[in-house]
Amino acid sequence: MGVNESALESVSSTADWTTVSNRSAYSLTDGDVMYTQFQVSGANTQAQLGVENSSGDFFGIYAVPNGSSHNLNMRSITSGVTTDTLLIPASSFKRDTLYMLMIFVNLDGKELFEFGKRITRQFLLNLQLRSHSLV
Repeated sequence: MGVNESALESVSSTADWTTVSNRSAYSLTDGDVMYTQFQVSGANTQAQLGVENSSGDFFGIYAVPNGSSHNLNMRSITSGVTTDTLLIPASSFKRDTLYMLMIFVNLDGKELFEFGKRITRQFLLNLQLRSHSLV
């Protein structure tokens, strides 16, 4: 990280999901945006990052080891059913590199624009590789 940057680091030596960092209140509403930067380090690291409602439904990303790198999936959990869709295959994912993640909340179903296309979704995910790697 740069001199003027700070970050929350979530580290666990256990192979389970007991290490969790979250905001204390469910406060995102229609039209809000969640923005964060993240990186995945370590050969066996699994990470899930996104938004969750009070019912436990989740929308975001999930990094899972695959060979010498990680697959990065879009993950949706609704009523206990998990759906993963590949976003970045391990052959293209860069470990130890900052990525930027934005999730737009669109609860009223109005049309949004994504790269010039009109879309209607409850959530819109925008993922970008930051311009430099961490060393």
